[in-house]
Amino acid sequence: MRDPVVWIALLLALALRAGLLLLYPYAPGTGDESLHYVMAVLVTELGHGVIGHWGPGYEVFLASIFSVSGPDPFAAKLVQVLVSTASVAMVWTIAARAGGVRAGRIAAFLAALYPSLVAYATYLFSETLFLFLILGGITLLFGLRGERTRLRCIGAGIFFGLATLTRSLVLYFLPVWIVWALLRGRRREAAEAGIILLTVLAMLLPWTARNQARYDGFLLVDGTVAQTSYIAFSEVLFSTDLGFDDWRQQLPRSRPRCPFESVPGLEPLPPVSETAALFPPPARSVLTSRAMLASRLLEVSRLATLDFPRMQRCETSRALRFAIENPGVVVKQMLRRFYAFWGPNSFLLRSVAYGIYPDGPLQRGAYPWLKWWVVASYLLVMVPALLELSRAGARGAPPVLEWSALFCIFYLGIHLVAVSYSRYRLPIMPIAVVLGSLWLASPHLPRGRVRAGITWVLVAGFLWLSADYVMTGLPW
Repeated sequence: MRDPVVWIALLLALALRAGLLLLYPYAPGTGDESLHYVMAVLVTELGHGVIGHWGPGYEVFLASIFSVSGPDPFAAKLVQVLVSTASVAMVWTIAARAGGVRAGRIAAFLAALYPSLVAYATYLFSETLFLFLILGGITLLFGLRGERTRLRCIGAGIFFGLATLTRSLVLYFLPVWIVWALLRGRRREAAEAGIILLTVLAMLLPWTARNQARYDGFLLVDGTVAQTSYIAFSEVLFSTDLGFDDWRQQLPRSRPRCPFESVPGLEPLPPVSETAALFPPPARSVLTSRAMLASRLLEVSRLATLDFPRMQRCETSRALRFAIENPGVVVKQMLRRFYAFWGPNSFLLRSVAYGIYPDGPLQRGAYPWLKWWVVASYLLVMVPALLELSRAGARGAPPVLEWSALFCIFYLGIHLVAVSYSRYRLPIMPIAVVLGSLWLASPHLPRGRVRAGITWVLVAGFLWLSADYVMTGLPW
């Protein structure tokens, strides 16, 4: 961190994120933001019994802040601004280690300026924390000098364990990595990945044991599989991105869902009349109204006692039956999710178009120019990243390149089967920034006919998808 240019990038990252927060300190929450907020405030007062639907990572993160600041969403967003800025520093570390000073500088500025990364620091979604934890593990694996030691692998396992407690899909990547390393004849790398996996499992054990005692059934981390199985295996494409709102009217009619049943004997949360007092007026900005607060409190109360193991068994069974009976629909939805995953959309555009920012530089009138800034920033990262991927597996390529390609393919595959839109793409964008910076620091054309052919097909396909998405998916 002796490079003064990097410090300029970090100050720029901090200024943009803090500036956006100061401009809109109490912007209303959208979607799951209000649910995360209500759940975290209740955790500070009622403990872990509130948590079930999601893993405990993000709710405990927010609750730890609220235990000091009180239920003030501004305090949580301020901490996220610092977390997001620290992520920029890790992006620089990884890129500089893989491609030198020039690559590190480019990566730092790309991450500092990338509009969605800036905006999400002020949203109460788990993405900012999740990608920070992923980058922490990658930094220990690929961003430091010298060989990977057992201690560094354990440290990476701790980061990946915390990431898994935030979003459980990280756990399922580790066996894939082990198998890949063994197929490539890299026994030492497989052993290192095994250490990381054991560390992650050790971190999950207390929470899994808690779930077993609470539900009298197996629940590894969270209960999201039930909801995902219901909305993913359906004739309706689920997406909360701007321009994809049709599912709201269609989904309830798509197919019946499993009944919501509470765990027998599980003590319910206090009534809404009592828990509503925990939310003073300034804190209610995320919730916009008393009616919304009451609605979210009722939803959290229902989720706190829901029998998630039983719900998961029921929904996964119905999802499997749907897939067997409707294979064409499943394939069609996977292709549509691929399109939705890679389309140049952003919740920042959604917030501006919906008038979440009532005035100032991000009022509704800013949408036309902001749309092109978001799209241009996305293309500036993704096209060089695709060109750099042509070197994956080649002699002399940095190790982080192959690992990143494997992780991104796995991550994409999970979301093609489950749910995908721009929000779920965000955690891999810092990885794309690293890959793009490596190519921009040392531009080169793909070598070899096969590699070159595959690479140019991918780039052309991506540009076509992006152009079609801008013309037909994003409102004008």
